[in-house]
Amino acid sequence: MFGANMRIHQCVYGIAFIILAACGASLAADESKYRQAYDNYMQALESGDRAAVTRYAEDAWRAAEQELGDNRTTAVLAYNYARWIYQLDPAAAIEPLQRAIAIAGEDNEMFGADAPILILRYCEARVAGDDDRQPLRVLRDLMKEKERAGLAPSLIAAGSWRLLAVHELERKNFGRVKEYAEYAERHFMEGAPEYTRNLAEVLILQGVALISARSRRTDQVEDAFIYFDRAIDLFPAQGGIDSFDSLLATALAWHAATRSAALTDYGLADRTRSRIRERLAKDEGTSRVRWTAPEMSDLECELEWANQEPPEFPERALNRGSLGAAIVGYQLSEDGMVINERLLSEVPNQSEFGSNALESMTQWRLAAPASAECRLNRLAVFHYVIEY
Repeated sequence: MFGANMRIHQCVYGIAFIILAACGASLAADESKYRQAYDNYMQALESGDRAAVTRYAEDAWRAAEQELGDNRTTAVLAYNYARWIYQLDPAAAIEPLQRAIAIAGEDNEMFGADAPILILRYCEARVAGDDDRQPLRVLRDLMKEKERAGLAPSLIAAGSWRLLAVHELERKNFGRVKEYAEYAERHFMEGAPEYTRNLAEVLILQGVALISARSRRTDQVEDAFIYFDRAIDLFPAQGGIDSFDSLLATALAWHAATRSAALTDYGLADRTRSRIRERLAKDEGTSRVRWTAPEMSDLECELEWANQEPPEFPERALNRGSLGAAIVGYQLSEDGMVINERLLSEVPNQSEFGSNALESMTQWRLAAPASAECRLNRLAVFHYVIEY
């Protein structure tokens, strides 16, 4: 769910130009290969040719190594290249980062908040094998040390804490997931607010950590709902169920799973805290989803079902005491049958909850035909609740 494919895509706009100017490096035209390559790099940035940006950023650094050697400008160009590629190719970023550090030091103020040593430790943790946890421990210790010293908000700090939170999620260390994702949230909000998708991810991580704890308090359930609500609200309007954002679907599934857990733990009994009872009585995360076309809401559509039997609770999951949820996107035919149904997300992932939900929908039928507006881009939420 939160694997390496969830990357922070960087936009670097001439960082080396600013630093080179500060270093007093003239960009006047001459026969210098590194300056020529850097000019090409800047032109590629302007045109949006990412492949050319990567090629010329490396060419500028490599040429500076040959022409200048251990020079401040060489360090700047090495850092510039590494900063451009480190998300998509962390292994390739290690060499130029090591060179930048060897020449200019780990935390030279000319590099700003995204210090080379932080990016290097992040890259080393990213490329480490599954059995090699040492780079992750090194990154964690460095990040904690920097936080104690008052680490300025930055994109690399946000990405590092996110990586550490995902690692702890895989190990089911939910307390650490919450702590590290909380750090990541602060750095994204204060140091990289434009990365709303990544902010949504770390909000989801915090909600998952709260609702997955072995013993859930009522305040943790309430807070989990809030984290998922905040994450859902960050997503832009969706074009349809065919192109529905997978991370948004994940947030919706966990929102629904939190509801399943709350219904199992508390139901709607009077002893339930009023805030949870009110939410369980009326709130669904899908009501927060926005669409690009003017869709009709479930309330406005007032769909009346002749048959809408819920799915069976998977026997193996029931025997294990596993709770869950599924989010299904679907459309309706003119005669009121479910068509084009597709599983958007489920909790737990790759469980039987989603397949059982899809199977149940093959028998659903409306009591009366729906208008054309009400037949498109429907979302069905399935809660798997254990009643004691």
